[in-house]
Amino acid sequence: MPVFDDKQSFTIDVDSANVTLNMTALTNDLNDYVFAKPGAPLKKLNASTQGKQLVVNGFLVSKGAIPFETDGTLSITPEGMIRVHTTKVKALHLPVKGLMDMLGLDTASMLSTKKVEGVSVDKDDLILDPGKILPPPELNGHLVSVDVENNVIVLAFKPSEGSPKQTPLTSSCGGRNYLLFKGGALRFGKLTMNDTDLELIDSDPADPFDFSFDHYQDQLVAGYSKMTRKGGLCVHLPDFNKIKQNPKPKQ
Repeated sequence: MPVFDDKQSFTIDVDSANVTLNMTALTNDLNDYVFAKPGAPLKKLNASTQGKQLVVNGFLVSKGAIPFETDGTLSITPEGMIRVHTTKVKALHLPVKGLMDMLGLDTASMLSTKKVEGVSVDKDDLILDPGKILPPPELNGHLVSVDVENNVIVLAFKPSEGSPKQTPLTSSCGGRNYLLFKGGALRFGKLTMNDTDLELIDSDPADPFDFSFDHYQDQLVAGYSKMTRKGGLCVHLPDFNKIKQNPKPKQ
């Protein structure tokens, strides 16, 4: 049963999706999720773009916390993974022959799934599993394109091979930007819905719906809900980035 308070309790099977990842979000993802486990070789990472290239700098903690910077281009493997082809590497601000030389001969073990899930090495290229490197809930889809446009990374997905054909769902609450949950059981907070009919609607459809599973209760408190005649629930939510966060009380 999907539980909003446990993002590991469910996955999202993608029918079609375009995911835009800005550099602030990517930087946070690399530090707080991808390389957050103890023993991960890279720390304090920062992502930026230079034309069509992805630039990542940070510290190589497995080599005494030396600063490094890599420039790379993005492409798709036949399996739907992201290939980051390294074109330039600097360590201690000096040019290095390649990624392998910077990380050392034990690169494969340093970037094993035990320490960094969803990241592997192919010579001087990093191979990233898009379903694993993004924070949960996990996306289950086949990546068909990746590009750098206007300082953001744009990912396009289609269904994975063998995925069941999904019946398109339309809003019954008049939503334009919305998340719709139908069928089965669903739990959020103290509430459990059976034969779920729940629609989360963007209160301001003029811009993309900023919904956060980590802070959904804050959005629920700031919004309002209406019951439908069929027992469904229409919940109107403000974007998370528009909610004024209460300052922490002084000690």
